[in-house]
This record gives sequence, structure tokens and C-alpha cells, in this order.
Amino acid sequence: MRPTSSSFERRLAALALLFGWFGAASLSLQTRDTLPLVALACLSAVVVALHVWLNRFAPSRDGLILPLVTLLLCCGTLVIARVAPNFTLRQVSSLAFATLAFAAITASRDKLRWLKRFKYTWLLAAFVLLVATLWLGVNPSGGGARLWLSIGGLFLQPSETLRLMMIAFWAAFLSERMLRRDQRATSLRSMLTELLPAIVMWLAAVGLLATQQDLGAASLLLLTFAFMLYLATGRKRVPLALIVAFFTAGVAGSTLSPRVATRISIWLNPDIDPQGRSFQIVQSMIAIANGGVLGQGLYQGRPDYVPAVHTDFPFVVIAEEFGLIGALALLAAFALLCERAWRVALRSNSLYVRLLSGGIAASLVIQVAVIVGGNLALFPLTGVTLPFVSYGGSSLLAWMVAAGLLIRLSSDAESAQSQAAGATAPDLPVQRNAARLLAGLMGVLALATASLMLLRAQALVARTDNPRRVEDERAIARGPILARDGMPLVLSAPVADINGRAMYSRTYLLPAAVGAVGYYSQRYGAGGIEAFADATLRGTVGFGDALLHRRQTGAPLTITLDAALQTALSNALVGEKGAAIVLDWRSGEVLALSSTPGFDPNFLDRDWDALRANRDAPLVNRVTQGLYQPGALLAWLYDTPPGSFTWDPSDRFGLSRNLSFELSNEVVPYPATGAYSETIGQGALRVTPLRIAISAAGIARGQAVTPTLILPAAQVATVSTQTARRTGVFETVAQMGPNQTVAWHVRITDQYVIVIAIEQREPTLTRLHGIAMRVP
Repeated sequence: MRPTSSSFERRLAALALLFGWFGAASLSLQTRDTLPLVALACLSAVVVALHVWLNRFAPSRDGLILPLVTLLLCCGTLVIARVAPNFTLRQVSSLAFATLAFAAITASRDKLRWLKRFKYTWLLAAFVLLVATLWLGVNPSGGGARLWLSIGGLFLQPSETLRLMMIAFWAAFLSERMLRRDQRATSLRSMLTELLPAIVMWLAAVGLLATQQDLGAASLLLLTFAFMLYLATGRKRVPLALIVAFFTAGVAGSTLSPRVATRISIWLNPDIDPQGRSFQIVQSMIAIANGGVLGQGLYQGRPDYVPAVHTDFPFVVIAEEFGLIGALALLAAFALLCERAWRVALRSNSLYVRLLSGGIAASLVIQVAVIVGGNLALFPLTGVTLPFVSYGGSSLLAWMVAAGLLIRLSSDAESAQSQAAGATAPDLPVQRNAARLLAGLMGVLALATASLMLLRAQALVARTDNPRRVEDERAIARGPILARDGMPLVLSAPVADINGRAMYSRTYLLPAAVGAVGYYSQRYGAGGIEAFADATLRGTVGFGDALLHRRQTGAPLTITLDAALQTALSNALVGEKGAAIVLDWRSGEVLALSSTPGFDPNFLDRDWDALRANRDAPLVNRVTQGLYQPGALLAWLYDTPPGSFTWDPSDRFGLSRNLSFELSNEVVPYPATGAYSETIGQGALRVTPLRIAISAAGIARGQAVTPTLILPAAQVATVSTQTARRTGVFETVAQMGPNQTVAWHVRITDQYVIVIAIEQREPTLTRLHGIAMRVP
């Protein structure tokens, strides 16, 4: 079917609108807002009206241009409704004005002679508007460069109009002055003389834009002018000289303008200040990389972490939420629209039509390359819009006018071809080279996008300054931790909702159990059981879960702590500094574990700095990490008379062996205490309270004991109740330092091993004995 067929255009436009409706419906369901549907309804009405209008006034048009523009407008509507819903109706209003201009241009029957004949008038009007911004310019955001004019509450950016008028002016001027076939024999000096008025106009426009510090518009104007000069003259030296001059001015500007210097420095090294000057580009790359191949899904990503995402970074929204497939599809739509513009140029025998169509194609590709390349850190970042997609009434008006010009030119060219009885326009090498250049530029963008989203994605997403990692972590519903009788010790409760995702926070119902349960903090990590059983508590996410954005939910974990015994032990140590542990010597289960002074894990983030600065070291788990001199304790444990006890360097008691909480259902040992080999400090053996409890339990049981804090799924008693080999109470005092001692209390009963170590300057064994009596 021919591209000029009305039914062909209608079907493709319907497919584009169908994509838009699916996206709008998804947004409305997730946000519970009908605004996206209203916007798509307005866009659909505009497209239907334009299709009917074009059937009457441009029946021989290229039938691909309107569907491509429709697809891009759908993308733009979804992007704005997604990240800037407050601006959606304003963009729809701008589309209404742009549609009127589009309709007026496509209804022209004089082959755009009015645009060519009054080229100086149109250009002068654009200059007047641009100059007016020097005195009357405003910025809708309230700060920054004043590049807009406020007209009846609407904001117009004259630089967008100026660029389009400059293209029309250059096409008319160059088509009148330059005959490409004769220029091959013309001297460069003569050619420059012929081009002097166009160069003066270009210099004036660039000068005004540079005065306003609108570097993006100035760059686009220069590159488009260089391209059109090559297209008109076939000479490479003049355009290349302009481009070299442009880069030279950029280098000079980096030394004279702090703003230019900043843009270039963050382009060369985005990591120079990722939380300051280069924050925007770093977050842009992270967001694009986060899209992967299939994307996060509409309203499932977080492109709003990128500042000004609705104006300068709409490509980020498409890449993160529609993935590499969506990003390449968007670039393909722009490339195909450029190809249709070239088709219009090649089907016309008019040099003016060729230059105007070629200039629009060049401006489109260059602008897409500048903004997308800036988002990818491929080129320096400039404040320009993505055609048809970015928020901005001026940009939308300019590009709708450009699309109207292409449709009008395509219709006129088709009619001329029919009248010429099949005559074809000559296919010149210059045009082929120009088309290849633009196609190559789009190819570079596609390769750069694929490279960032596939090869560099893992490193970018894993960056510590990726805010999505924190949000994803908060969205995990970690499993509860339960005491041996099923009493909840730790729960996850929803505290916020972001983009329809519940955010969870850990609640510690028995803060006194922090020594065993540990803590979980997104800022400071995890400890204790929270770290040891992290894989179980956080759960896993399969491919289908990730694709459908199912909530990641962990499994519950039952531990061996006895809540009542833990409470009693913690209460007994109030006001003391030391450690205590209660073991069931028959099974090795840790029934209670307390380290004082301790802390409340519910307020860890708030109190972290104070806890670290505290000389009593509340963050240290003294049961598993506190190293104390045992004194005569070891001799008592091993039936050695206290008076004859000496430390044997050969370690005949075997206390230097590595012991760990090796559990069948976990991969890693108990956090931070995987090995409990003692150290030699100042010539004396030092042990942990946990080591003493293990040794005492082994003596009571008559064999080695491995302690555990995790109850197996189906607990089976493998050790029958028996009388301990040795029962009794031992109390001793060991010297820790010049003015500090530790008081040990060890009790072995028919069921429990109780070990208490109290750090004190003046030990009171009577009080210590009283504490122990309250524990059983």
C-alpha cells in the first residue's frame, strides 16, 4: 500500500493512539486520576480532525508523517502526565494552538510562496521577539535565564520560532543565490561574498542567543546552518570551518564563562561532583540504565529523581519505564520522520523545497542528538527540548509548524510528480552524503543508548548514590522474627506509599533482645539475627515477580529466645555494664542473651552518632565480642584446683579453636562473631562470655556443644534429660586493667548454663550472686 493512502495513514495513526490509550489507562488506574485519559481524548480528537482536514487540503501527502507525529505526541503526553501532571492541561492547550497553525499551513495552496517571498519579514519578526526578551523576558520557574515572553498568561520562547524562521530564510536565500551545478567552478571567495547576508543573519542570531546565555539554541542554530550550507553548495570547507569555529568558541567560552566551563567539566567527568553540579547528568544515566531491556513499566520507575525531567530529560522517562526497546523505538520514530523529510526533498525538483525539507530534517536530528546525547553524557548537556515530547508550548508550536510544512511540501511534490508523468528528481551525491551523515548520527545515539543500558547498566544501578536502591530496600516486607513460643519480637509495618508501592519499617517489640536479634538499618546495615538470616528475612524475587512488580516478602523466622527469660535477664542487668547468656546445655539453644549498656534498635538511626561516641560502647555485643581475663574460672571449669591453675601455652583446654554458629539453613555464620578464638592480651588469656558458656555446656553434657539461635522447622530432641556431670555455682574476680576488674558468675543447673560477666571497679560478689538468683 502506498504511503500516501488515506486509509494507510488512518490505520497507523490509530495504532499510535492505541499505544497512547493503553498508557493513559495504565496511568489512570495507578494514580486514580482521569487526567491522562482526558489528555489522550483531546489528542485523539486533534488527530482525527487533522486527518479529515488533510484529506481535503492535502490529499497527495505523505501518509507516514501524521502517524509518526501522533506517536511522538502520545509519548509526550504520557511523559508529562507521568512526571508533571500539573502541566498536562497546559500542554493540551498549547497543542490546540499548534494544531491551528498546522492546519493553516497545510491548507496553503500556493506551494508556500508566501513563506519564500516574505522571508526577510518573517525573520525580522522572529528577531524582534528575541530582542524583546532582553528587556521583557521572564522565566516561568522564577529563576534562571529569562528566555520567555509572557503573552496573556502563556509563555513563548522566541528562540524556538527563530530557529524555524532561520531555516526558512536560509532555504529561500540559498535557493536564490546558489546554483549547485555552477558552484563547482566558483571560487570560495566569490561564494562567501554571495553568502554574506546569510552569514550576517546567522551571526546576529547567535550573538543574541549568546547574550541570553541560551547556549543550546545557539548550538542548534550553528550546526543546522553548517549543514544547510553544505547541502546548498556541496562544499565541505565552509561548514567544517563553522564547526571548528564553534568548538573553538566553546573552548574559549569555558575559560570566560563559568556556566560553559561547568557544562564542559561535568561532561568530561560526570563524577566530579555527583551530589552537586553533575547531579542531574549522573541521575539521568542511572535512570536510563535502570530501564533494562523491557523497562520498569509505566509509573513503576523513578525518573522524577532527575531534575527538570519533563523538559530537558523526557528521554529518561521513556528509557527507564519502557526500557531499551522503548528508547530505540522512540529514536526509530525520529529517524523515520527524518527519512520522510528527505523523501520529500528528493521527490522535488525545486532547490528551495530540498533545502527547506533538508533543513527541517537536519534540525530535527541535530536537536534529538543534542538532547539525547546530553542525557547519555555523550555530548555536553544543553537546555533544549526533545521535539514533540518535551513539555513546552513554544517547542510544540515550532515542531507542529515544521510537520505542517513537510506535509504541505510532500503533497505539492506528489502533485508535481504526477503532472511530470513520472519524472524523477536527480539524486545528487551531496544529498546522499547528507542523508548518510544524519542516519549515522542517529545510529550513534542508538549504539550509545544500548551500550549504557546493557554494558554499563549494572555498574550504574549499583552506585551508592542511586536513590532507587534505598526505595527498593524500603519496599521489602521483611519477615517477622518470633520467639520460641511464637511471640513476635520484630515486625515490618507499612509507613509510606510511593508510586503505589508500600514502604516498610522494622518495629522491635522487645528492644531488650537486641543482643541476639540485632538491628536492621538502611543507613547503617544490619547486625545479629537480622544480618545472619538476611536471605530468609528478605525473601527472593523471581523473574516473573520482578516483571510484574510483585512485593518482595520474606519468610518468618523463629529463634530460640525465651521472651520471659530474656526480659528477666535484661531487667537483672539494669544499671550494670557487662554481659549475660543463658544456654540450654542439652540442645545448645541460646535462651537469653543480654549485653549492657545496650540500645533501642527502634531509634538506631537517630541515636547512631551518640552511641558511637559513648565510651561505654553500647554498640559492642559484650557476649560475643567482649574479651575478658578469666582468672581462676577456667581452672574451675576443668576440675583444676584454683591455686594450681596456670595458662598452658600449648592450649591444652582447646580454647583457641574456631567455633561458629553453623546452621544448616543458612549460608554464613553468625554475623561479626563467626569465630571465637581468644586473643592474648598483655600476656594473659582473654575469653568471651559466649566461650565460657560453650565450655560449661560441653562439661555439663559431656561432649562438645554448638550453640544455636535458630529453631529448626521441625525440632526433634536428640539429647535426653540427664543430670549434669557437674553442677554448682562459681564466682571469681579477674583483673582487667590497672583500676578495673570483671566479676564472673557461672551457674550450671540440670537444664541451664548461666554465665554473667560484670565489668566493675569495685566488685561486689554478693550483689552479683543476687542477680544470678533472679535469673533462673
